[in-house]
Amino acid sequence: MPDTKIQFIGKFVYLISLVLFISCSEDKVTSPDSTYPGMPEELDDGWQVMPMQLKNMDRETILTLSNRIENGEYGQVRSLIISRGDHLVFDKYYLGRSPDQVNRCYSVTKSVVSTLVGIAIDQGFISGVDAKISDYLTKYELIFRSDSIKNQLTLEHILMMAAGLEWNELAIPYSNSANDWNLMTASDDYIKYTLEKPIVVEPGTRFNYNSGCTVILGEILYQATGRHIDSLATEWLFEPMGISEYEWRYISANDMPHPASGLSLRPRDMAKFGKLFLDGGIWDGAQLVPAKWVEQATAPKIPIENSTSYGYQWWTASYTRIPQPGVEETQFIKFALGYAGQYIILVPVNDLVIVLTGGNGEAGTDMVDIVFSYILNAVLE
Repeated sequence: MPDTKIQFIGKFVYLISLVLFISCSEDKVTSPDSTYPGMPEELDDGWQVMPMQLKNMDRETILTLSNRIENGEYGQVRSLIISRGDHLVFDKYYLGRSPDQVNRCYSVTKSVVSTLVGIAIDQGFISGVDAKISDYLTKYELIFRSDSIKNQLTLEHILMMAAGLEWNELAIPYSNSANDWNLMTASDDYIKYTLEKPIVVEPGTRFNYNSGCTVILGEILYQATGRHIDSLATEWLFEPMGISEYEWRYISANDMPHPASGLSLRPRDMAKFGKLFLDGGIWDGAQLVPAKWVEQATAPKIPIENSTSYGYQWWTASYTRIPQPGVEETQFIKFALGYAGQYIILVPVNDLVIVLTGGNGEAGTDMVDIVFSYILNAVLE
């Protein structure tokens, strides 16, 4: 997980200097044949399907990518899902996986939990992102009383992973017992462990990846609504979106579903979540998530490195696009990212949602090459 994120950020040193020619190309010829490996099936799951050629995408480019995945050139990629507009155009599974299997999302769960926070604010359960977390975590009153800076921590600090707490989760492997993830999971109270870490930088000024922050969000939601995140997600997101197959892992120490990495979904349902955000929080005509929250959560709130930033439990990265000769524009991809190569990727300018799942451990999956060398190059404007 740390290697995945560090390698991804480093990749964008290259991308920030790369001029991407993403435009109509006369040397790409679409085939009239509507069938191909990975052509999505109609499964009565809320997705409309369409051959990618009819959505202005070059089939051969995507099939070349799929063959590379099948040959193991990207390690253990388990699925690749692509939607454009309102249609699923590619839905392929590898390594014996199938569409009906749920996939552990790992830290993609964080983006779902952030979404629940946005809905809770909209419904009046939480006053807003400026709310002090101490108001909702009264069980830990002594910790806040003993540290005036911690007592001023806000929900936004936690959402942005900019709480200023000493925390080491990315710089050393998860296999290292000194990693704060391991120390937290070995504790008898994940929230207490996180809150007792010393403040080392001013809150709100520096990003520091901290899964304990998302556990805190889960507890705040419980204290504010009286319900755990599994119940909230079912009512506010899954049932309205026709998502019926999912699983949650639990934190026994805190008797709660795991907000940082506990959700498992089918890849096609992961793509639904991406589509929900691509469409401003609307699914099937219903505003499930406030449009303002979608915009705020996926905006680059706090810089990380080079072109990569963090929002409210969402990642963003900028790139240069040339839609026509002589015209350059800065665009963004927005994505939820989980350990071992789990991604929900939004490319708003091309109306794309891309889902990758995998079992690539801390090495992760080379999402940058997959998206920028193949999928965006397959787009025929």
